[in-house]
Amino acid sequence: MYTGSKYRTRMHYHLDWTYQEEGQRHFPRSRLMVVQAGDGRWYIEQECGDEYSGFAGVVKSDVDLVTEPNFYADLETVARAAFALMKQVYPAYKEEALDRFLAAPT
Repeated sequence: MYTGSKYRTRMHYHLDWTYQEEGQRHFPRSRLMVVQAGDGRWYIEQECGDEYSGFAGVVKSDVDLVTEPNFYADLETVARAAFALMKQVYPAYKEEALDRFLAAPT
């Protein structure tokens, strides 16, 4: 079983944006997704890597059926929560990346 089946997921967005650091563009080793469950709530799932494994409520992968996710009411709230984690792991992320994501039509 996968998390998609467990939570009857409807949609997801990859938050695997590049970031600039010391004048160079970087691609994160660990990446997050925000996922909408079948009941309309959202949660954060680590798409790959393991740098987010220490954060409570973050599903570790699509086969992590043990971790109880933190659920969020809407896309903006979950995206802001995920971005806060991303900034902890990759401080070079700029707020503009989140702003662009939230401004894009869904």
